[in-house]
Amino acid sequence: MDAKQKLEIAVQALRDVVDPIAKIQREMPKGHRLDGAGAIDHLRNPGTYQAIAREALKKLRRKEW
Repeated sequence: MDAKQKLEIAVQALRDVVDPIAKIQREMPKGHRLDGAGAIDHLRNPGTYQAIAREALKKLRRKEW
């Protein structure tokens, strides 16, 4: 993995931290909708942001092998 690919992964993770609802919507199966209460719970949960960071770190490590 080159530096550009690593940067793209890191930048996307930052975008997802800034707007986790967009990430959730992007990854939802077609035809599903996020309800308002669920969205608020997600935003208030620190685990949401930790999961985004862990996912990015995992991608960065996995592609180095």
